Amino acid sequence: MASRFPHSSIDSVPLVGYKAHKLSYVDDGNRPSAGRASPIGSDLPSLYFYHDLLWASCCKFYLGAIGGHYGFAHVPFFDWLREHYHLQRNHFDRVGHFIQGAAVTMVTRELLLRLTPMRIGWLLKGYVIAIGMALSMSYELFEWAVAALRLPMSVEFIGMQGDFWDAQWDMFLGLLGSLLALVSLSHYQDETLRHEFSRLRE
Repeated sequence: MASRFPHSSIDSVPLVGYKAHKLSYVDDGNRPSAGRASPIGSDLPSLYFYHDLLWASCCKFYLGAIGGHYGFAHVPFFDWLREHYHLQRNHFDRVGHFIQGAAVTMVTRELLLRLTPMRIGWLLKGYVIAIGMALSMSYELFEWAVAALRLPMSVEFIGMQGDFWDAQWDMFLGLLGSLLALVSLSHYQDETLRHEFSRLRE
């Protein structure tokens, strides 16, 4: 079967912890090549153990762990900020949505560059933002479903803190995080990918 990645030169091994080898970067400098006739899953270990996607995964995990431990509306440091600066709410969840937007954007961008024929450009940016917003919207719909079911923990889970526009603010901050990540981190990610692929080619 012909590969849908014509520029590829990788022989992949679908094992957990596998280290990619013979990776190449397309000569036009616009995107890394993906695995020849390889399942997406075989590339994931190298993404998470050999590249800077690790920071995004860890950041998202720790934010969720902190919010789950204290409750997103009751994280102590942000309670202190609210009292000290006379804020109307605990803003941990807002910061979390902003960082989530940035993290999901960079993870999605690298996955698209590695595993699809997509190249760097406006189409890639559009796809990355659309995927991030779709995930954000899906989470808000999930929160709405929990509220509609009137489950005992629904008020605490949703964490509106009296803000009628909480869902809209969450999605907006996710979008803002996504846009700022694209502007500030895309060049760094591209250079890191080029360096990694050049090293693995040797």
